[in-house]
Amino acid sequence: MPSDNAIVVVPGANNLCDETVLTENQKLITNSDIFLTQLEIPLEIVSAGLKLAKSHGVITVLNPAPYQDLPEEVLTNTDYITPNDTEFAGLAGKEIHSKAELFTAMLEWQAKHSTRLIVTRGEDGVSYVENGEVVTVPAILTHAVDTTGAGDTFNGIFCYCLAKKMPLEEAIKTARLGASLAVRKVGAQTGMPTLAEIENWREEE
Repeated sequence: MPSDNAIVVVPGANNLCDETVLTENQKLITNSDIFLTQLEIPLEIVSAGLKLAKSHGVITVLNPAPYQDLPEEVLTNTDYITPNDTEFAGLAGKEIHSKAELFTAMLEWQAKHSTRLIVTRGEDGVSYVENGEVVTVPAILTHAVDTTGAGDTFNGIFCYCLAKKMPLEEAIKTARLGASLAVRKVGAQTGMPTLAEIENWREEE
């Protein structure tokens, strides 16, 4: 769609990540509060990293982007998975054409997995399953200049909130607020807001 961003991935050094990366950083990983990863490095390293973190009681978060089919072991070792709606369609293994179909697919998927599912939906907000129902945190209306990096911003802030022991709904609301701030600026990294900016906007809501 014309309003969507376009991201080109040149794997380069990412494809060279191997078990050495985990071995050299094992102490850092196992002593962390949160382990966040995505799919721009080889899937076997993602899987091994999640398993290592999970085995030491570290909260694990997977942003399944760019999407690829995931083995069950990856999901078993993932506490939270944060696809966008397109990536979730891949997870669900079906085409999704409406909000009703999305919500039905989310309920079906969550019923089969212990991993908490959180679907980021751009201007339609963020949806997750709670007590057998889909809950949606509405998006914050804002003028989007560049949506590149909005998902990264959401995931980074979401993990910060989990590390601070925030309830899930509050963590999602805070991450959504940060992502809404990020799209108001050009650039993935340059658009990411500071904690002070998030708190200032929260006070204005």
